[in-house]
Amino acid sequence: MTGAVAARRPRLPDPGGGPLHLPETETANQPRLPDPGGAGRKGRGRADIPGAVTITAGLMAIVYAINKGVDRGWTSATTLGFLAAGVAALALFVLVAHRARQPLVPLSMFRRRTLNAANLVAALVFASFFATIFQASLFMQQVLGYSALRTGFAYLAIAATAVVAAAGPAPRLIARLGPGWTIALGQAASAAGLLWLAQAPVDAGYWGGLFGGFLLTGAGLGLSQVGVQVAAFIGIPTEVSGLAGGMVETAREIGGALGTAVVASVAISVAAGSGPAALTDGFRSGSYVAASFNIACTLAAALLLRQVPATPGADAAAVSAATLAETRTAP
Repeated sequence: MTGAVAARRPRLPDPGGGPLHLPETETANQPRLPDPGGAGRKGRGRADIPGAVTITAGLMAIVYAINKGVDRGWTSATTLGFLAAGVAALALFVLVAHRARQPLVPLSMFRRRTLNAANLVAALVFASFFATIFQASLFMQQVLGYSALRTGFAYLAIAATAVVAAAGPAPRLIARLGPGWTIALGQAASAAGLLWLAQAPVDAGYWGGLFGGFLLTGAGLGLSQVGVQVAAFIGIPTEVSGLAGGMVETAREIGGALGTAVVASVAISVAAGSGPAALTDGFRSGSYVAASFNIACTLAAALLLRQVPATPGADAAAVSAATLAETRTAP
């Protein structure tokens, strides 16, 4: 679909002659950090290169170790070596952040309980979602014989439901229950969707075997994504709001990478062969693992974010609109 359609899609017109901006909402237009040196680059602080290198290397090493755990064993020298290297690099990142004058991520940000909880929840949400997209694509193409185009159309059930849930029920639930319980409800729906998918037979039909699970997964994603955005910025001063948004986005990406690695590792280890039956067994096992991420996220949101107050409906709707705008204007 990317090669056939997205590369030639028309771009939105720019009536003002300048860059296209998102609507004026709290999350779409977060205030920028002050420039201590005035306009332009002159006077800006030095980039924290050691911090960026150490945290990137640490996370890459851990993901690589998880991937290699299936092939070489969880107690092999390669797996344990990369795990140890990853942990050491992350420890070095903390040391660098402690000593740097302008660290990549000030350690004080990790003392904000609500932000930390939102980061954990975001990581779990996308650990499950990215892993589900990865293995469901393989299942539909390698077992059910779908083409790449048909697989893309099959995912419209997730995409459309996520948009509807984010635009409609999410702001109302956040205004009434708060972001924590909204996320918990969304992740319970996603878990139910994955348990549905885990029952798919080797000759599953789309409407009877996949469609219902995709609907539940999409609804859960839409509710959870808006809830995470609202929770992450509660109590955050404007001068660090951009950094808080970056931390949430990083948590999503890290969670997605680790979740995909874990689920793929389990699916490969369970699938005893490359035939349709074996691949289906791997898909089912991977779906159960992905559902466990949703269940863990449900508990984390209910326990760690239950005290977060409900957000006025207008503010929650603004966050929802910003989230949808990001999705629609993404390349």
